[in-house]
Amino acid sequence: MSARAAASIIVLVGTDHHPFARLIDWADGWAGANPQDTVTVQYGHSAAPAVAAGSSFFSPGLLDGLMGTSDIVIMHGGPASISEARAAGHLPLVLPRDPQFGEHVDDHQQRFARWSDHKLLVTAVDSISDLNTRVRALVEDEVGTRISAAQGSAEVDDAARQLPEFLAKTRGTAERSSPGAPVVVHISGLRASAIEPQISALSSADGVTVLGEIDALWEHGIGADSPCSCGLPFSNCDFWIQTGKAAFGGWDTVDIGKLAHLRKSIRSAGNPALSSLPFQTRAMRRQLADHAYYYQAIYEAARNISGARALVCFDRDPALAIALSHNREIDVRLLCVTGKDRGPRMGSGSHKIRGRGWLDSLADAQAARMRHVPRGSVAYADFMKGGTTAGNMRGQMNLPDLWTATSVPKTQHFMLNRGES
Repeated sequence: MSARAAASIIVLVGTDHHPFARLIDWADGWAGANPQDTVTVQYGHSAAPAVAAGSSFFSPGLLDGLMGTSDIVIMHGGPASISEARAAGHLPLVLPRDPQFGEHVDDHQQRFARWSDHKLLVTAVDSISDLNTRVRALVEDEVGTRISAAQGSAEVDDAARQLPEFLAKTRGTAERSSPGAPVVVHISGLRASAIEPQISALSSADGVTVLGEIDALWEHGIGADSPCSCGLPFSNCDFWIQTGKAAFGGWDTVDIGKLAHLRKSIRSAGNPALSSLPFQTRAMRRQLADHAYYYQAIYEAARNISGARALVCFDRDPALAIALSHNREIDVRLLCVTGKDRGPRMGSGSHKIRGRGWLDSLADAQAARMRHVPRGSVAYADFMKGGTTAGNMRGQMNLPDLWTATSVPKTQHFMLNRGES
């Protein structure tokens, strides 16, 4: 038999915190037995491959490039990953995570892979042996997983268009977040840098890690290297160094320009309201997915590093929480602080940013209901007292004790936008 051409293979395990050793081991085995092939692995929270090349996570731009140049795409059964592979022109090989091997908490990936295979969106494989056979046939025939013109039938194209609607419909009748997704409480309506004592008390609660004003991380943390609450510059803080490495392989890999464009688009006129609707245009769905990727990676990394049961972030309004609710791998909860006694927030110069009124609160509540985001509200005075806040947050959103301080305060690391306090 004549020597075959070298193949470029990309293997994606996704971002779930459960290890997916079966797929990593397969990649190593294939790379060792076929040195002429290039095998690149996104290994997430699994152990890094020993033979194949790889990175824990890829930025959206790099992932698009790798999928665009790879001959064969192999992946877990995550809906978002499958959609990206389809958009890149592949009929991917999908080995879904199996709870029997501790790869996930349930069998939803297996069920979704079967549905996608039936709709001709993927080629589902149910074992490593089956995967090996499929890949061997693809490399020997030199066809890869790219979709040919003959495969692009009207039926397949229609199924691909229905994929986002299928996902939205499924989530509308079930839990919106995947089991095991990090629980993130977004507290809106306060400038966190103005209430640092309360944040410090919140940080000492059992099972809680406060990330602070998460949107301050990009410009003030990565860009300006401002200090976090521990007093060290962002680039010297061990917590944020570990978080960046686990989330992206290092903060230097984050495309700040692309992220800034996505953040501006998500918050532009009309988009916060549009993002609360059950369905969006294809362009908005892609923007929401790309935008949420950055936060999902940070939340999973911070949760795993700190061991927290809940992460807490502060936002100027609920728009970020509503936008992130489109990502099933983030368990978003929303707490809105209400009441005129908060007083004005000072921005640059003498500009005053006043508290959100009852009409805004009504709109926020409606958006949260439409996105199935658990939402609670608390008066500003009660929030500042702390005790009543615990009851509101536990009762309305099924959260751990967030204000119960331990006898030994824990050191926490959170970002604040001090320039607007």
